[in-house]
Amino acid sequence: MSKDTSQPTYNLDELLDLINNPSRLHITERAWDDAMDLGFISEYDIVRQVSKLTKANFCHTMPSEKKLGQMQDVYKMDWQETILYIKLRKSDIGQGVVISFHTTL
Repeated sequence: MSKDTSQPTYNLDELLDLINNPSRLHITERAWDDAMDLGFISEYDIVRQVSKLTKANFCHTMPSEKKLGQMQDVYKMDWQETILYIKLRKSDIGQGVVISFHTTL
């Protein structure tokens, strides 16, 4: 049976609690690079933006391309006259992971 991609894999409130805890937060190199390219200058800036997500921002869930067997929840939100795409997941060790943080091209 395949995963219903129209429903989040992870509880957003739990992910946001993890992401807002510096000892439980992991931002991937890709997400850092994406965020810096957009003008975000600190972990705080990224976390502050991610913390604005609501369940209404959920787009879909998808399998990870790099972590086989892992799922990623994709959220999109309006940001500076464009759409910001944010991929999140919970790691096996209980971290809130910001996987990517980019706009459409």
